[in-house]
Amino acid sequence: MFKNRHIITAVEIATSKICVLIGEGNQQGHLSVLSHGEAAVESGAVCKGEIIDMDRVTKSLDEAIEKAEYSADTEIDSSNLYIAVTGSHIRSMRGSGHVIVTGEGRRVAPEHMVEALRNATMVGIPPECVILNSIDGNFVIDGLRRIADPEGQIADKLEAFAHIIYGNRNCIENFQAPLRELGYDTSIPVFSLIATASGVLTDDELKNGVLLIDIGAGTTEYMLFHDSGAHASGILAVGCDHIANDLSVGLDINNISLFRKMLVNNTFHSKKEHGTAFIEIEGNIGTRKIPAVTIEKIIDLRVREIFNLILSQLQSTRMLPFIDRGIVLTGGGALLSQVRDIASAVFETPVRVGNPIELSGAVTNLKSPRYGMVFGLLKHGERDRQIRYSGSAGPSGQMIKHIDRKLISASRETMRWIKNAIKF
Repeated sequence: MFKNRHIITAVEIATSKICVLIGEGNQQGHLSVLSHGEAAVESGAVCKGEIIDMDRVTKSLDEAIEKAEYSADTEIDSSNLYIAVTGSHIRSMRGSGHVIVTGEGRRVAPEHMVEALRNATMVGIPPECVILNSIDGNFVIDGLRRIADPEGQIADKLEAFAHIIYGNRNCIENFQAPLRELGYDTSIPVFSLIATASGVLTDDELKNGVLLIDIGAGTTEYMLFHDSGAHASGILAVGCDHIANDLSVGLDINNISLFRKMLVNNTFHSKKEHGTAFIEIEGNIGTRKIPAVTIEKIIDLRVREIFNLILSQLQSTRMLPFIDRGIVLTGGGALLSQVRDIASAVFETPVRVGNPIELSGAVTNLKSPRYGMVFGLLKHGERDRQIRYSGSAGPSGQMIKHIDRKLISASRETMRWIKNAIKF
């Protein structure tokens, strides 16, 4: 069925929606988006990145897949099916590994780099957890000199550092379970923010330093990149749904779904732009006129709290001075009118909204931070597919299970492939 076609599918199961993208890659590495299928998730079915009601999620997923397949006029290839994973169970840690440099002239070769990076991922995690992804940071030669690409350097010892993402095995499998219910037995889980980085960040930002923040409905995720490696990440169990709840409680209007909808449509900002001083909202005892500044203040307090929590968690890493390219905001929360100004004030750095980059294909309605993650997952999947089917294997003939599937080769070009594979 898929002969001579490279079909990739990305699935996002979020608090408010399920999104499915189908794309096609070619031999030159170009990715084209064929179709987009989306279905709403009933309230309470997904909460804070965790699937609560499997039946309702499976039903919505089936609807989104059906839309995507119909629009693409092709079926999903289950061997190239990727699903984003998030949730408060996700953790990260720094891994380190080393190798003694042997061989003629004690020059660092690609195989030394790969072995050191592999050793860096051999870390101890709780027995109920599994490693989702690992992102290489940089290398250190003889314990003295930090370097991004040590190939050809003379050394006795080469150390490598990696940022490792891991999570609860059962929670990860719960994201894959609705796909299995629908007959897709094989899917590849990817930490959602790694996918987002592939979709919205530039090479310049990754190299020179950037803080990526994804504000979703139920969670907020962040990851700090520098020198093309990751150095810190985390997940807060708070998002736009909490802003909607704050508005409901603060304004004494028991209608969270109404405020969710108004946040999604950016209703408050739109009315303010038109000079509306009061916003009419249907309350428990009829229509009420709420001052626009009151609504803005409630939103401001919660958003500022989110950014201050992230700032507090990052201060111990001592990496904040290295985010030379500032902050990239993505997810639905990035569309809130005052969010950029608040982030810039809290972190004292420039801020931009991260829309999907290098987007091409028949689907044209994805230029929004709401789709940065699922589009990035599609790009990640195409890159991973190329690596998996390139025919390269390690000394044992086995392909590495996670991202670092491309293994040893003597050429510098192949080493670039290896590093790209490990990063994303």
